Amino acid sequence: MTTLLIVDDSTYNRKLVKKIFAKMDFTFLEAINGREALTIIDETAIDCILLDLMMPVMDGFHFLESIYNSEIAIPVIVATADIQAETERECLAMGVSRVLHKPLNAAALQAAVLEVLGCSG
Repeated sequence: MTTLLIVDDSTYNRKLVKKIFAKMDFTFLEAINGREALTIIDETAIDCILLDLMMPVMDGFHFLESIYNSEIAIPVIVATADIQAETERECLAMGVSRVLHKPLNAAALQAAVLEVLGCSG
């Protein structure tokens, strides 16, 4: 079973992601900030991370720095309301697999997750 870690301080966005993948055989773990996500990663095998950038306590950029400095090899898809090209370039330079913009498009999110997992869908 595929485990997806949803890192977003918005309860609505976490529920939306679970709804988008409801018919797929996924296990969902949730964190409301990067610090919680790091704890989960230390304790559980994760197949893919869906990451918001703007969160309290530890934002997405600091989370990315932490996992990539630790050489943790989990594909990350950023889902952000920030549409600046520079933000997208910065994320990709940090090793992010994909950057999607909010509001999330269900088909685009499913395709991105399946692609980074190496699934045909």
